Amino acid sequence: MNGLRDFYEPRRRGGKIVLVVTLATALLAIAVVATGCGSAKAKGVHGTSIAYVKSLHSKHTLQQGVVSMILLKPNLTFVVGVDNSGDYLEHNVKVTLLIKQKPQPIRKSLTIGQIRSGAKRDVVFKGFNVTEVVNMIPIKVSVAPVSGETNLVNNSATYEVRFTF
Repeated sequence: MNGLRDFYEPRRRGGKIVLVVTLATALLAIAVVATGCGSAKAKGVHGTSIAYVKSLHSKHTLQQGVVSMILLKPNLTFVVGVDNSGDYLEHNVKVTLLIKQKPQPIRKSLTIGQIRSGAKRDVVFKGFNVTEVVNMIPIKVSVAPVSGETNLVNNSATYEVRFTF
C-alpha cells in the first residue's frame, strides 16, 4: 500500500477495484466512535424538585412537619422555588399549589417555560381567597414530572398552616 495514494487511486486487480483495507478500517472506526458500539447509554438524568415554599407576606419559609402561622392579608402570595436537579434543559414544567380549605379548596397551576440544568426558578402564586381561619389547613405543592424523570420523591410536599388575622 502506498498510504494516502490508495484513497485517491484505487488499485485494479483483474478489472475489479480492490477495496483499500485502511479505508474500510477507518470507516469502521468512525462508525464505532459515533455510535459508541451500542454498549454505552446516554449519561445524565432528567429531574425537577421543590427547593422551597415561602409565604411572601410573612417572609416565612414553610417546613414539612411544622405548623406555620400565616397572617391573612388581601393579596396572599406564595412563592415556590423549583430546582432543575437534572442534567438537561427542561420545558413546560407545571407547578400546582392546592390549599385544602373547606368547603371549597383552592387550586392554582402555573407553568415554567424552560429551566436550565442546575438553575432555580421562582413561581409566584397570587390572589387567594382563604375563608378558613384558625384551623390547621394543608397546603400541597407539586411539580409535574418532566419527560424521562425517574426520581419523583422530591416533586411534591405538604405543609400545615394556620391562617390568622
